[in-house]
Amino acid sequence: MNNILKEFLSEFTGTFKEFLMYIHFFYQKKIDSENKKLMKDKYIKTRHGVLKFAIANEKAITQELSKRNTK
Repeated sequence: MNNILKEFLSEFTGTFKEFLMYIHFFYQKKIDSENKKLMKDKYIKTRHGVLKFAIANEKAITQELSKRNTK
């Protein structure tokens, strides 16, 4: 699994949908706080890639989230 997603998973408990929202808003805060267009574009591309990867690996992420939520 992607290292970035592993970091997000280590900080999160909840459902898959909430996890996607968490990722989205994490990057949105970075985008909103950045003044340079180049950096904003970088964060937008990164957010898009991470969300796309998360959706493609929904089953594995859901399993990991359910493990964490039952502990």
